[in-house]
This record gives sequence, structure tokens and C-alpha cells, in this order.
Amino acid sequence: MRKSPRVLALLPRWLPRAVASVALLLAALQQAAHTQAVHAQADPAAVFRQAVDARNRGDLEGVMAAFADDAVRQDASCLPPCVGAAAIRQSMQANIAAGHQATVLAAEAVGDTLTVRAEVRSDTFRAGGAERIVTIFRVELRDGKIVLWSSNLDTSDAETAAFTARRDALQAQATQAAPAPAPAPVARLPRTGAPGEVPALAMIAAAALVAGLGVAGRGLRLRR
Repeated sequence: MRKSPRVLALLPRWLPRAVASVALLLAALQQAAHTQAVHAQADPAAVFRQAVDARNRGDLEGVMAAFADDAVRQDASCLPPCVGAAAIRQSMQANIAAGHQATVLAAEAVGDTLTVRAEVRSDTFRAGGAERIVTIFRVELRDGKIVLWSSNLDTSDAETAAFTARRDALQAQATQAAPAPAPAPVARLPRTGAPGEVPALAMIAAAALVAGLGVAGRGLRLRR
């Protein structure tokens, strides 16, 4: 039922403005809640932990859910860098097979970039004489997905430094033990006949030359 102009005239003049202000306030609160939810979902530390926890429990699909399709991975598991989700999937599958277990020690986010210090254990490191190593991760996000995953060993940690030294020494030994490349073969002109044997055509040509010289010599003596 529509209110008559007389009823509307009885309403306080400030009421419509108050209603409009409340509506604007509710809209602003709703937008702020949405922004906060998106920010929480795209928190770099939370996304990184999602990927690490999934790898720790062997959940490959859970790991890849944190990565963008065009992501890049740069670390010892990807030499040269793994570009794209398919290449990263293969490297993460290899990590899971090697029993990678990471424990976050510290994390600091600046915008969409995250720096993490973590302990990592795996069969690969144990084979190299280290029960665990310490790694510094650098992770970048875009729209809540990882677009860059890189890491380097933290040699300020004594056990990690010892592991790195053993690895470098083994690589140096392997390089020194590698055989030198064989020299390139020397190009030679093709030879015919057995060694020490004069080709038949060469003998015929020599005989003809001698005969010709003899005939020329007799002709000169006759002219004298």
C-alpha cells in the first residue's frame, strides 16, 4: 500500500538520509569482508604452507593446486628451471618419491612475495651424508597462486655447509675423472694399392715419359 503524501510529510526530514547512510555503510562493510576473505585466501604464507603440507603427505594434486599454470620452479630439483605446471608436477612427483619433508622455521611476507627458512629431509640428502638441510625459499604469488618457487641452501647452517662441501667435492672429482675428448681424425687423401706399390697408371705414364725422352735424344744426335 502506497503511503499518501500527507503520511510522508509527517516523517522526519532526516530519515531518508539516515536510511541511505545505513545502506552505504552496509555495502562498505560487505565489501571490506569480501576483501579480507580474498586476502586471507591469497596470503603467501598460507599458500606456501598448503603446498608444503601437501608434498609432505604425498598429495601431488594438493601441491599443484597452489601453482599457476605458467609458474616457474628454480632450485636443485629443477636444473634447468621447470617452466609450466607440467614440468613442476614432474619435479614434485620426484620429491614425493624421495620422501621430501619440509618444516617451516620462519616466514616473512612482503606483498605477494614470501621468504621462508625451512628444514628439509629426504632420501637424497641422507644419501649425501646430511640428515637434514636448511633451505631459504623465495615464493611469489599472483592472484593467490604461486608463479615463482625458488630456493637455495643456507650454508650458514653447519650441517648444510658440510653437505654442500661434500657435494662440490664429488662433482669436482667426477669432472677430473671424465675422459678427455678424443682428437679429431686427420683428413687424408685416399690411397690406392698396397703400401709400397706404385699404381699401374703411374708406371705407364713414367714409361711413356722415358720413351719419349729417348726418342727426342736420338733425334738431336741425328741432326748433329
